[in-house]
Amino acid sequence: MVKRHLRLLVVTVACIALLGGCASKYGAQTTQVNYYPQCYSPVAQLRADEDRVTNSTAGGAAGGALLGALIGGLITGKVEGALAGAVAGGAAGAVGGNIYGKSQQRENDRRLLASYAAQLGEDSAGMDRATAAARLSARCYDEQFKKAAAQ
Repeated sequence: MVKRHLRLLVVTVACIALLGGCASKYGAQTTQVNYYPQCYSPVAQLRADEDRVTNSTAGGAAGGALLGALIGGLITGKVEGALAGAVAGGAAGAVGGNIYGKSQQRENDRRLLASYAAQLGEDSAGMDRATAAARLSARCYDEQFKKAAAQ
């Protein structure tokens, strides 16, 4: 009976930790960046920020599940208490990690969007960060192509 609960606890913690493996809202990266990596960097930063939010959520879930299991086990002295604590702690940790990650992402979005707006000029009015990053990246590649064609 105890082994069954222990296995269930391990599976629960593993599932909570894997919550961060969700698909990107920008889709799978299909671009192979071989030339002019500086042109792709605004888009790469978008993906990196999304990964940081995912990792923050997964880290919060894993930490919360472990702490919840410890507290639940200590309070009740039973495996069932540890399991309940893991589930509750994992959920709370995932929410907290996600809130923290998204707040960091919003701050980074504001900072980078201001930088992109300065580089794009009036073209950036009303753009979100993803659109501005894509436009800035495309402009950079266009400039590099023009330079290469001129040579």
